[in-house]
Amino acid sequence: MSCGAPQEEKKPTNPKDGNNDGGIVDLPPAIGGPGEGGGSPRTYGSIDPVQSKLVGSWADYTKLSIAKRYEVDNKAYLNGLKSQYDIDPRQEFVPSDIKNGFGTVQAYDDKATKLGLPDFVTSYLKGFTTYSGSGLEISPNVSGPALGFWNSEQSGFDGRSRFLPNDLYKNTALQTYSISYVNEIKGDYVNEVKGDIEDTGVNTVKTNKGTAWILDYVKPNDSSYPTKWYIATNIHVIGDLTFTKSQTDSFGSDFTSIYNEEREKPLIKEARNVKAQIDKLQNEYNEVYAKLQTKEHENDQALKARADKLNFELAPPLQKKLKDLNAQISGLTQNVTLAILDSDVPLQTTLNTVFSADSRMKFVTLPASAVNIVYTANDFLNTSPKNYLDTTSTHNKDYLNNEEMADFAVLEIDFSKVTGGFKYTKNSVGDEPAKEITVNSAQELAKIMTNAYASTENQDKQIKFAKNSLFYQYKDLTNEKVTVTNDANKQKLQVSRIVANFVSLGYPISKDDLGNLRAEFPAKYAGPEGKLLAENDSSLWTNKPQKGRNFYQEFGNRLNRSMILRNFVQYPGIYDLFITNPVINKGVGFNIKQIKDKTSSYQQGNYLNYGLAYSLESWRPAPGASGSSLRDLNNEVLGINFAIRAGAGSGTSLIQAFRSEGANYGGVYGSYNLPQYDLIYGGGKDQRTSYREALAKILKNGETTNLFTSGVNVIPEEYKFRTNALINFTNSSNPEEAGLITNTGGGAQALTDQNKKYGSTITNPVVLPEGTS
Repeated sequence: MSCGAPQEEKKPTNPKDGNNDGGIVDLPPAIGGPGEGGGSPRTYGSIDPVQSKLVGSWADYTKLSIAKRYEVDNKAYLNGLKSQYDIDPRQEFVPSDIKNGFGTVQAYDDKATKLGLPDFVTSYLKGFTTYSGSGLEISPNVSGPALGFWNSEQSGFDGRSRFLPNDLYKNTALQTYSISYVNEIKGDYVNEVKGDIEDTGVNTVKTNKGTAWILDYVKPNDSSYPTKWYIATNIHVIGDLTFTKSQTDSFGSDFTSIYNEEREKPLIKEARNVKAQIDKLQNEYNEVYAKLQTKEHENDQALKARADKLNFELAPPLQKKLKDLNAQISGLTQNVTLAILDSDVPLQTTLNTVFSADSRMKFVTLPASAVNIVYTANDFLNTSPKNYLDTTSTHNKDYLNNEEMADFAVLEIDFSKVTGGFKYTKNSVGDEPAKEITVNSAQELAKIMTNAYASTENQDKQIKFAKNSLFYQYKDLTNEKVTVTNDANKQKLQVSRIVANFVSLGYPISKDDLGNLRAEFPAKYAGPEGKLLAENDSSLWTNKPQKGRNFYQEFGNRLNRSMILRNFVQYPGIYDLFITNPVINKGVGFNIKQIKDKTSSYQQGNYLNYGLAYSLESWRPAPGASGSSLRDLNNEVLGINFAIRAGAGSGTSLIQAFRSEGANYGGVYGSYNLPQYDLIYGGGKDQRTSYREALAKILKNGETTNLFTSGVNVIPEEYKFRTNALINFTNSSNPEEAGLITNTGGGAQALTDQNKKYGSTITNPVVLPEGTS
């Protein structure tokens, strides 16, 4: 915020937003829609001029195969990109600021398109990683236009708030937490550097928010309810979660986040310094502003120029610096709060926000001593990005020392370590006040706050992990059909399962829900106070379109068809992160602060995004939804949400896949291939760490868990990779042709059998006509 008139919003007040809503990392904003010069998306139902020349009508377009649709959409998309980069779309364009490892554009294109990968110009304009001849070159372009498939729009398709359309979403909600934790600056030096909180510009108390979900639990030796639980979230959600060295050493995990007073002391001092400079500018601005209000100086151009310089030139860099410094200051975690919906929550009813008195939520606040870090997937492979990068490229200079990461973390929650009584808070329904309830034991508290997840009656609702990535499942899911009901006209229709197979739910902050909240609760959310209220609350969010959109209540939703990160022609919504989006911000690897893996030779903080990723349609929640799970109709977990593409109309989320069979790119990316890994079970080619192996370090007495019933040293047979040979990638949506032979236990018939429990009408698997997926 720039300088401004006293008591006006532009005044450079202390940006003391102690909240870090934790959640989703915003990627660089998109720069416009296909064929457009601005940033707004096309209107629903419109036809892009480039596309209409390639195919006559929307009806004709829907009959095209996936590959043909890609060809049509990509040409329109590139036309929009070229206009943004001042490139004449009528002329041939050859990038000059990156090297082509295959000599000519045609040679590159022949090799890439044969394997169903983007051509050279497409890769360059989209900001994808390319092969230079000496290694991979991370693109200098990190953004692209917003939307890139025909008849697409974003309004109303960011997701649906505070509404559970069916039992699939309810089951997910009863296993998903809104997680928050409070940190304070601690240490003997605190009085020396803190002073008056309002004067320093330092956030001495910080609240961080995100989403987490039940992953696993340790099975007791008797029939009692488990008290030691493992929940999944993102590394960046727990980026400020810190513990004392004594607690960390006692826990024994290889993955640590130790509070470092000495690291933070100079940061706090520098923040005070910067705040003093801002205050000095503010005082001068106030004086100039006061003069400009007088008759004598109201037309003084020199004073106006000085006010503008203070307001727009001098103050903003300092305020950004202060914000960045505060982001680096973690403090010591004091407590962790978990909030979860009560099991009596109704379907298809508008719910309230998380912290509203009638939200139907249950809360427990745990001392930091009851929480520990079990696993973080930083440097999870034995290989390194620098093995593949061109060391001579100027575009790579900031990344050469970075390692790889998957944005996945696991926390242990031990209800037996709760202090001060086994208490939780239950919000009510209607006008009743929230109640603090005390129970008799850790077992009882754990059962309430996990919605009896471990009870016998709920075992069929527990999560499983997908045995195959979506590469393996793609054809089966495309061929199988499910029957849904059009929400607008109530007509039943059959659709490919792949357009209804995916469920995601999380707890972003309510800022993007403000319009809905004002419509539903106008008195509560009116004016600036209502806006502030929404920014400090959270809303349940699902990957369904907003109310009033033409869709269906049954099942889930589809993968995203956007062209933004589309690097597999035949697989919309599936991406290789290292090729499409290795960095969050240009020139900087992702920093995970003080989180360390003691067994890694890399002890720095910057990482590149790595591995297989997915993206969902109608899923672009605000910050706070990071950590949300991606599940299918069988409650099998496929991935974890960690980022969105920022910018109007972009509609692209990034979801880290838990499992990848790997893919051999045939040299298109030099020696780099999509890695093989399983973040839960391990065993992938060149894989270094996994959740299972991290558990083995802390469970040393033969304990078993819900996922590892034979012990944590054993990979269940169904999750073992049959071979460490990577898939030979080809330009085909047919898994058999692409080397994607369905794994043991998979197949469309198995999918059909498993879905009978949902009471859905599913036909025998058939091959759909081209263009219907």
